[in-house]
Amino acid sequence: MSALVLARRARVADLVGVAERREASGLIVRDGLLLVVSDNTGSVAVLDPGLALPGREIPLRGGRGRGYEDIAADPATGRLFVLVEALPDGPPFHALVEEYDDRYRLVGAKVLDVPLERANKGVEGLAVARHEGRTHLLGLCEARGGRMPVFTEAADRWEPIATIQLPLDFDDYAGVAVAGERIAVISQESSALWLGRLDPRTWTVDDGVVHDFPRDDDGKPRFATVEGVSFLGLHQVVVATDRTSGRRHPTAEQSVAVFDLPTILPRPGGAARTRPARRRRAAGG
Repeated sequence: MSALVLARRARVADLVGVAERREASGLIVRDGLLLVVSDNTGSVAVLDPGLALPGREIPLRGGRGRGYEDIAADPATGRLFVLVEALPDGPPFHALVEEYDDRYRLVGAKVLDVPLERANKGVEGLAVARHEGRTHLLGLCEARGGRMPVFTEAADRWEPIATIQLPLDFDDYAGVAVAGERIAVISQESSALWLGRLDPRTWTVDDGVVHDFPRDDDGKPRFATVEGVSFLGLHQVVVATDRTSGRRHPTAEQSVAVFDLPTILPRPGGAARTRPARRRRAAGG
């Protein structure tokens, strides 16, 4: 399977003109701009997709202020959602979704009603899918073996109504994006991207295709900390990267990176095939 092609990359802190770290964890494309959240700050970075112009930061007013894992928006209603991986009140733990208005002021917060055994193995990715005129949230769990709950909104929480089984054998699950019928999932440990098609009538996906992020001359991942993903038109995706924590290729960390897609997904019923991602070896193996 061919690798993704890096088109451009820039560090978030450089783009917004700050000296502090920006541990980018999630992003979306909205109104022609990138909105990036980091898990160590309570602001949204607003960036040009070309990554050549200076960006700016806007505080998320009224929210928890830290621990943000992803961001999602409903294209039909404009509702903006920010994900907190897990609240520190378990076990069981629950992820929290904060909702903001167009001035980035908190207007509500509701838990995703799926119990999590560990706070640091919570919900890593968030996406919006619409069906029959309703907003649904997709919550990508890091440690559920490729099972992704689908939520509908209740008065005081987001209730699970279905579970999407991803046709993947990734070592972990770090981010998800939905654009129409297209869906993307990334893995940090496998350093790979899966592209598929989503059917919200049945909450199922096709086999899709898997592409690796670029490797170095030794075959090691150059992008080992991918956290968030979004579609940038038909031919590109953009990802957010966290800090490396001593891993190789530190220049790829705390950044946003745009990648060209080697192929476009075939229409439903086409000959797309999936390459299973490598499993992590058992401890002591």
